[in-house]
Amino acid sequence: MKTISVNQDLLGIVAIGTIIGNLAQANEMGAVKTQRNKLSVMYNKLTDHYKTLYHEYRAFLLVNEQLQSEVVSLRTENSRLLNQIVLKGSAK
Repeated sequence: MKTISVNQDLLGIVAIGTIIGNLAQANEMGAVKTQRNKLSVMYNKLTDHYKTLYHEYRAFLLVNEQLQSEVVSLRTENSRLLNQIVLKGSAK
């Protein structure tokens, strides 16, 4: 049986350790990529949800502006009608 020197034996151990380390790192990178992809999907869903909320908020603002305009118009009409009632009452 042929014996190998200590230096070759140590290099073999380092090489095996490096291979094991590389495999572990590759496995970790796969897990990191999987997590990154999951987070990316969650982020995209969240941004889509906020876009929807923003558009709904803008629609409510528009409706609110229209209602405020209608309230002003109704108040003006109410004042005009009250003035007519007062004029008719004082004319009697």
